[in-house]
Amino acid sequence: MMQVKEIDPRTLTREQKIGMVLCANLNHGWEDVLHAAEMVKNHSLGAIWIQPQSKYREEAIRLIRETADYPILIMTDAERGIEPYLIPDVLAIAAAGGAREDYARSFGRITATVLSGMGYNAVGNPLLDTGEEQRLPCGGNTRTFGSDINKVIRMGRAVAQGIHEAGLLTVAKHYPGVGGEKPYDSHMREGCSVLTEEEVRSRLIAYATLAKEGLIDGVMAGHHKFPAIDEHPASLSRKILSILRDLGFDGFYITDALNMMGVVLKYGVNPPNGLCIGAGNSLALSWGVPSKQAYAALKEGYEQGLYTDEDLDSSVAHVLAAQEKTLKYRDIHPKILPEDEKNVAALNTECIEARCAEGLTPAIDANARHLFVIMTDGKVSLDTGDEYTPGPRDWYFPQKIADRVRELFPNSDVYPLPQFPSPCDNMVLLDRQVKYDDLVFITFYQSAAYSGRECLTSRVMELMDALQTTDRIVAHLHFGNPYVATDAPYVKRILLGLSSYPCIMGALDILHGDAPACGKMPFNLPFHKKGDDLF
Repeated sequence: MMQVKEIDPRTLTREQKIGMVLCANLNHGWEDVLHAAEMVKNHSLGAIWIQPQSKYREEAIRLIRETADYPILIMTDAERGIEPYLIPDVLAIAAAGGAREDYARSFGRITATVLSGMGYNAVGNPLLDTGEEQRLPCGGNTRTFGSDINKVIRMGRAVAQGIHEAGLLTVAKHYPGVGGEKPYDSHMREGCSVLTEEEVRSRLIAYATLAKEGLIDGVMAGHHKFPAIDEHPASLSRKILSILRDLGFDGFYITDALNMMGVVLKYGVNPPNGLCIGAGNSLALSWGVPSKQAYAALKEGYEQGLYTDEDLDSSVAHVLAAQEKTLKYRDIHPKILPEDEKNVAALNTECIEARCAEGLTPAIDANARHLFVIMTDGKVSLDTGDEYTPGPRDWYFPQKIADRVRELFPNSDVYPLPQFPSPCDNMVLLDRQVKYDDLVFITFYQSAAYSGRECLTSRVMELMDALQTTDRIVAHLHFGNPYVATDAPYVKRILLGLSSYPCIMGALDILHGDAPACGKMPFNLPFHKKGDDLF
């Protein structure tokens, strides 16, 4: 590996500076990696972004590090941590065990430790979005520590401290993340918030506090628009980016992915690259295009006057400062601590909340004849065999759930219910359920980009509502966005978990009476009351 030292900005040409404000997404094949390496050799690339699961990740990071004689930023997302230390969602940190700061710090430390060993020096964490008391798309209710700003500060601080202790830079997201949102997925269209500038300033306490404490090195700007402040979305708005600067933030700004429809539909594919630098971002995060094309878009933006030499020099200065900051961590060689492993594992099971009618416990009679209705991605077999289909992102496994149900409740049976059940699916289930004492519904929702509003399908709700006319459902277990569970009719026993396989297994243990439910979701969830008309 070459000797690494900071770059003197006075030695850079304009073309090199334009490359320095590019964060190239290296998930486009080996040829793109080789091109990025040539840019690095020429001091013409500020940062790379490559996902841990990328096919070429190990080879790409090795090549970039071997090529770079300056401390190029090597970044990724790890909102849920990193294998083998994943947590269900960031919400788990706020929901588990009374929101323990030692759990949050362990999460940050172990995530950064693993990423450091993989060659990264910056990570997209902590998440400082303040959750709204409303349903939001794209994981808006699970990618947050909740609506309590003090809790967001406490948990965000602890995560950031853990990341720094393991030697990585922090990139807080998704600025300004302060609420007032309409339920739009900015991957699909321009997001929107109704807040005024005064309201935004008053709600940026988490970002401002952690910035003053030196715990935020970078900030990712989201694509939500604030019409009361500017016609442009936050990522392309100098007015909105300046607010946090005024509050003391002196780190680097990086945009969210620039291929999202929140900017592309209005501005096109190439212009956002230049517009974001003109607005005050330090790095343009290319996505969906190779590094050569992303660089060409930035150069085109300069030639079209979308940003000036003054804008470029300011952005380059912030990028070089961040690169230089990584050097102070280069002698840190973190090790995975047993305490951190234990704490992160606890986040998967201690986040489960039970909501029961008065006088009931979360457990049901293990010897009774229950019919467990297990929602699936599609019509799949719940028996061992070739027909088995895994769930979303390999955390929701209908077959494994069925196996565990049969083990814990030997007198019960299982039934697979597709997210969009057909009339035949409903008929078979309704006919079969009369042979059992009651039913247990297990549902999930996988938060994802480009999915829009998050909810149970009307077909599933209709079926549950039909069964609840005679209180046939004894328990409802839901995993993922907790707001989705509020679509369902009143059930006297609800267990709310999040998106991980250990969380599902933990909830089944609670239902069997083998473990307590320790979690508390940080939202006032509007569940239906007994007798409510669902439609």
